[in-house]
Amino acid sequence: MSNATKRSQATEEPAPIDWYDPQERDENAEAFTDEEQPSAGHSADEQFNDAALARARATLKNRSGVTPRIKALRKLARESSIGIKQRTIFLSAAELDEMRKPHEQMGLAKLFEAWCLNGNENWLNPIVELKPITENLGNFSGHARALKPFIFVLLQLARGGISPAEFVRYVLLPRMAFDHDWRRWRERHYWALNRIAEVLIAMRGKAPFAERYLGEGRTLTDIVLVKYVGKPLARFPTHVLEDEELMKKYQAAWRRLRLANPVFLLFLRTNVFPFLYRLSGKVDLIQLVPIVTYAAELEPRFDRAFPSHDTSSVQEVFSVSLYNDFEANMTARQKKGLTTFSLVREIKAYLRIIRTLIDSNAGIYLSGHFAALLRSVLDPDAAEALAQALPDVYDTGGMRAYRWHAQRLIHLEPEERRAFVEQIREHRGLHPAYPNRDPDQLFTPPELEAEQQDYERLASELKLGLPPNRPKRLQTLRDQVSEQNADRKPVIDSCVSELLHGKDRSWTDQRITLFDSLGPHLHELMIRSVISGIGRGFARQHLKAGSFAELFERYGAANRHSAVSVTRIAAVPERPFRDTGPPQNAKLRERVQFAMLRSLASTVLEHDDAPPLQEFIRLLNRRGQELDDALRDRREQKINKGESGNSRAVAALKAQRARIQAVFNHWDELSEVERFVTAIIASARVAERGDELERFAIAQFLNRYKNRGAVAPRLEYLKQDIAPERMTLRQLGYLINTLETMLAEARHDWDKPETVFPAGENLEAAAGPFATVRRGELTSETFETSARRLLGITQAEIERGSWRDLQDQLSGASSVPRTLVLSCGKSAVDAYFGDMSAGATSSEPDAITRAGLQIVRLGDRTSGRVFGSAVLAYSKAGVPSLKVERYFATYGFTILREQLQRWSRKQWLFTYFQYRLLLEQIAARTGLPVFLAGLGSPGIVSGCDELAELIVRYERWTEAPEARDAAVPPVYYSEPAFRRGLLIIDPRKGRGFTAEQSIANLKLS
Repeated sequence: MSNATKRSQATEEPAPIDWYDPQERDENAEAFTDEEQPSAGHSADEQFNDAALARARATLKNRSGVTPRIKALRKLARESSIGIKQRTIFLSAAELDEMRKPHEQMGLAKLFEAWCLNGNENWLNPIVELKPITENLGNFSGHARALKPFIFVLLQLARGGISPAEFVRYVLLPRMAFDHDWRRWRERHYWALNRIAEVLIAMRGKAPFAERYLGEGRTLTDIVLVKYVGKPLARFPTHVLEDEELMKKYQAAWRRLRLANPVFLLFLRTNVFPFLYRLSGKVDLIQLVPIVTYAAELEPRFDRAFPSHDTSSVQEVFSVSLYNDFEANMTARQKKGLTTFSLVREIKAYLRIIRTLIDSNAGIYLSGHFAALLRSVLDPDAAEALAQALPDVYDTGGMRAYRWHAQRLIHLEPEERRAFVEQIREHRGLHPAYPNRDPDQLFTPPELEAEQQDYERLASELKLGLPPNRPKRLQTLRDQVSEQNADRKPVIDSCVSELLHGKDRSWTDQRITLFDSLGPHLHELMIRSVISGIGRGFARQHLKAGSFAELFERYGAANRHSAVSVTRIAAVPERPFRDTGPPQNAKLRERVQFAMLRSLASTVLEHDDAPPLQEFIRLLNRRGQELDDALRDRREQKINKGESGNSRAVAALKAQRARIQAVFNHWDELSEVERFVTAIIASARVAERGDELERFAIAQFLNRYKNRGAVAPRLEYLKQDIAPERMTLRQLGYLINTLETMLAEARHDWDKPETVFPAGENLEAAAGPFATVRRGELTSETFETSARRLLGITQAEIERGSWRDLQDQLSGASSVPRTLVLSCGKSAVDAYFGDMSAGATSSEPDAITRAGLQIVRLGDRTSGRVFGSAVLAYSKAGVPSLKVERYFATYGFTILREQLQRWSRKQWLFTYFQYRLLLEQIAARTGLPVFLAGLGSPGIVSGCDELAELIVRYERWTEAPEARDAAVPPVYYSEPAFRRGLLIIDPRKGRGFTAEQSIANLKLS
């Protein structure tokens, strides 16, 4: 038959295969598995037990008349690198073959010789692998001479550096094991096997099969060559294998591959090679060539997507293949009247789908999902339509868009599919019916949701009709009032400007009356729109007064106290957020602590249901036993050294053990919700990162809040979208937003009449010893601080800030200056100092009436709002250890979390430097040092732990001296919590004036 005739036949649609017919059924594939390394069932140790091995050795030892040829074989065996058990059995077979008459010999001696000379420690004994064939000969009265031609084929392979045992397992057995007519073996199989061997030998010395191992891994090249290149050829008839043009195309397709990336190899093993094995001889070989070619096109993409050679993290991703149960699927196909050619079409379509997914950020993690989807419909037309449509879907950075569009498309009729694809293209890659086209609206910060509620309420009270397309921000409402009331606009603008710049500190009664003339509803709008944190976050208090007159009457003493007045104007560059592409995302993930972020995402999205709360006692008891062991070891070490058994370390261990005991003593008296609160607060202090206690407490928190109204839709979106291994910066923001929403739900719990806060006697006794804030009392802020620490939100925020820095550099977006206003002074309006950053100190507005305490406001002239604050307190009590008599204590450097989350870490630092530059001016003017108070106590240096960490790290870098004996007038927190700190500015010694140079070094542009 000519090659042209064969090629013309190859294009015809083959007839359906009857998978119930024993002649057609692929029993070979069922019997011979596709394992990478030799299976235990084929090892020499199991095929020949110790008794059989002893008999073989006895035969060799007792045999007389050893010929020079046998001596040479034995010497060769001793010098070979192949394992002793493998070569002993093979040597026995070779010697027995040498003892036969020349015309009965099979050529095992020559094969053994080539096997020893060219093999390595990974080569197995081919005689063991031939056992099914030799059993067939014995069962059907065959003669060993029938194997001689095939031993010759194995000989050629061994001389070519290819393991004959692997060839037997992956090529010879699948072809011959179920053919019991040994008299026709040569006619049916020899020439075909010989041709396959020639192809493999020709490819062995060329890339990618030239080296012993593939790439940088430990995958043996000759096994891959036989299994992946040779096995698909095993069942083709001889005339197909002798088609030179076709075989050249087949070899050329394989030579396009490098097979150096183990993740790519894993993908091929689970999703491509099984089809090549199972379809061998059932479809024309010309159909297998494009499959290999399509696979070769994927390899560079896998190199970019998975540069690491660690496959452990992606084993599950590629564990689901297009047809896990091949035989069952073929039966289903036969019932639908489909042919094997339709399967080839689906394989090609699937590889095209994978090409699109792997070029996306995280789509490749849907490979199993798409495999199952195609498997469910068994429709090659639908598979090809999906492969065509998927490149048009916009890569949102996650998996949800691909998943949704595929689910919708796959079940449509052909005409509907075409219309569906056109709609995707017309709407910039997302079908108009796609839900949450703008997920930013779903992941609105909880603080902004509270502001939107105020917006709707005040708009109703003011009877304002606002256009629906404007953002629901209080600034928008304020601007609308100005637009609709031209006579009020100058008054409103003046009030906003003076509050922003701190000029209210010199207001007269006339000025107060003017601004109150706007009315009570506008007074609330003015205060809430300028001071953005009122009633948000930790700021549980609402308006301090209904008018400015009432506010000044209540807190007017603040205006009568002397204060240092300083104002600074600074421009902070701000870039609009832009997503980066998959290659850039991969580089960015390498430059942040992504393992921690990945762990956080996995914990939130994949956590199991929490066990009963009572389990907490068992886990806490284990921790108590560990502390007992540590205490005993410490004491023994001290006694052995002749020292006292008491030390600071021992005291710390005892204190921790006492706190745990307090939980045991009061657990039975606690209600269910009190037990939950205790578990969270105690675990945050006691649990080690990643241990069972920490996982238990996190699961308790997540299970309590995951189904709440505001949380559930967020979690549902994230579970569909995020692949933790490929999380983007935007998705990290959504993840943190979800956790913040859970914390907001917790705050709602504590606002209810049946709340556990203020803590009752039993809860205070059980969880109070773990509290680190507010005079040792147990508050809702204690719970939230503990939950943040437990969940790792603070560290996630820090990494997000760093990630934003890096992404801004890559985005190429031009920066827009945002004008900051910092003013220091004292006014009745500063009673809102805790609200200016939604901090816990909002509950102590009376602090502003103390002499010596003043506030630094942080405002944004661009939007006309105050969104941060800091405290500056004069102290005459001194810092004895640093020989300081009078000084300013500073703390509470806080930025509204909503703004902090939009900024990069550099912008955080820039803003702190502006705070610090203002403090340096005050220090230079007054000659008094500035002491940063509250080190080691959560919430004092800053209400945002991530900002506190940055501030303290910077000040330690400046080598600011530390003290633990500062006397600082306390606000909200206990007085001892303020004692430890750093003397950051000391004009007496001319040190600490670093902000200006640090701003220049920051290079924020």
